[in-house]
Amino acid sequence: MKRIIRALLISLLLHFLYAVALLGRGYIKTLLYVPDFSKANGKFLQDELVFGTIFPLWASLASIIVVAVVTWLILKLASIKKAAV
Repeated sequence: MKRIIRALLISLLLHFLYAVALLGRGYIKTLLYVPDFSKANGKFLQDELVFGTIFPLWASLASIIVVAVVTWLILKLASIKKAAV
């Protein structure tokens, strides 16, 4: 049970770090964005800019579970290998 909880916590930490990296990337892209007004040609100009994607909740939960299972398997194999040595 302890290994399962550890795997779940590692999975949540990895997903949190991934989300922080995505936010950082979007923030940097927003800071460095320079609009190209030559393409506008008097047409409608956009007044807002958004970089990013939206993931469905089920995909996020499935991802957390899959990463937790893979992490649990790695922890289990590591403990088996450690016990064999």
